[in-house]
Amino acid sequence: MVVSPAMDAPLRDNTGNVNVQISVEPFLLSGHRLRLLMDGVSVGEATSPNFFLPNVDRGTHTLVVEVIDPEGAVLQSAAASTFHMQRFHLRPKPKKPPPKAPR
Repeated sequence: MVVSPAMDAPLRDNTGNVNVQISVEPFLLSGHRLRLLMDGVSVGEATSPNFFLPNVDRGTHTLVVEVIDPEGAVLQSAAASTFHMQRFHLRPKPKKPPPKAPR
């Protein structure tokens, strides 16, 4: 289960960095790993319950944690957790129209 970021939490980080903390009960057996999926794509595997995601795009994202065996088969999957990345964005200034040519 994803503990952090909290479900439906807004995250404000202009670099887009996200620290993900997982809670696993019971503990992982030898050879088992955690796989973290963001928006359906694997972003890492580890035996540690902590993941670091750099440069996450602005918008809403979904995290899913899977427990996998040494062959990569999914043994267990947690419910999806959603967070909202908010990054500061300056809109470009409107371009001035080019000067009109003299007639």
